[in-house]
Amino acid sequence: MKLLKWSNYIMLAMTVILLGLTVWSSATGVKVFSNVWVVFLLAAFVALQTICLFSRKPKLSVYRIGFYVMHAGIVLFLIGSFIYYVSGDKLTVAIPVEPGKQYSRIKRSEEVAGKDMFVDLGFDIGVSDFKVEKYEPDERGYQADRYYEATLVITDAKTRKTSEVALTVNNPYRKNGWKIYLMSHYNQSLLNILFKKDPGEYVSLSGIWTMIIGSCMMCFTRHRMGDAK
Repeated sequence: MKLLKWSNYIMLAMTVILLGLTVWSSATGVKVFSNVWVVFLLAAFVALQTICLFSRKPKLSVYRIGFYVMHAGIVLFLIGSFIYYVSGDKLTVAIPVEPGKQYSRIKRSEEVAGKDMFVDLGFDIGVSDFKVEKYEPDERGYQADRYYEATLVITDAKTRKTSEVALTVNNPYRKNGWKIYLMSHYNQSLLNILFKKDPGEYVSLSGIWTMIIGSCMMCFTRHRMGDAK
């Protein structure tokens, strides 16, 4: 019991620290989660969650099962995040709208420690067309973008099969483990495109859903127990 009690206190302190680091990273743009000590903190957090899972003998009750399910979800989520830290990647690239032009390697817009400036995607990519729909002009004559769409031309490196893909904002396209996002444009001639590779994505998502299920089992069971009293 003492081990469980102290592990809960330590986890609470770690949660506060990690949330603080997340807020600070978002506000300042500093990539704190690439620091080895922060990774060590996450690993310790996973270890403590595992201790919570096995510190008590399992009981056949919905509340107790929900407790284990929720903590298992936390472990899965952190494992998925660690997989992304180890083997994931994210880069923003400016690609011109130029029919007939494709790129097999792309260059990062900024240097990242431990990463090459040029990245081989495993396929060729280019932008053949770009369309923009605008709102009505305001009192100053300015017209904001309402919708824009890019036509990507992608050629597989192995089969050399070429396909065209319509890429819009908030609707990424997946290819060879990469998620491709259309971010913005410069005078409709140069597109800002985000490439993200997250091998631990589905592990993290399964962890989130597992946490939700476990939390619901605990909350509804606790509520029902309170009504019974």
